[in-house]
Amino acid sequence: YRRKIGFRHVEVVGNRLLVNGAPIRLTGVNRHDARMRSGRSMRTEDLRHDVLAFRHANINVIRTAHYPADPRLLEICDELGMYVQDQMPICFAAGFDDHHWTRTNDAAHLVPYVLEVTAEVVARDQGHASVLIWDLANETQGAWGGYAQLALVRQMDASRPTLFSFDLNQL
Repeated sequence: YRRKIGFRHVEVVGNRLLVNGAPIRLTGVNRHDARMRSGRSMRTEDLRHDVLAFRHANINVIRTAHYPADPRLLEICDELGMYVQDQMPICFAAGFDDHHWTRTNDAAHLVPYVLEVTAEVVARDQGHASVLIWDLANETQGAWGGYAQLALVRQMDASRPTLFSFDLNQL
């Protein structure tokens, strides 16, 4: 398997996000794999079309929302210079159902599951230069091992900022 790679340095200084030392302004969009005729089945040309349409609309960052990004999408983003806010595929806001990557509402099983899924996403995606920010899934509200999840991400890849937007009152 061959993969193109790129290098960049991301840091937060004060209230500014810097990429390779230059401040950037993010204009983003949530993205879901969906087509009217094919549903969640996406062809590579569909993914490329989405990224090019976003670029044309002056969008420079895609938030992968609620499920892991298709690896082909990340490769296209690497190629076309689109940033990605890579969200962990964990969502509890709509309840526990097949639409989201949740198996149980039992904390004894859920915390290890959250950590396992987080580790899988970071291990798979950390080589992509397009991945700018790790997003720990805004709808978990920290109730299921949020700090352990944050520590795991920072241990695996401290080269990117991590969006940790949990409500501390829920912990």
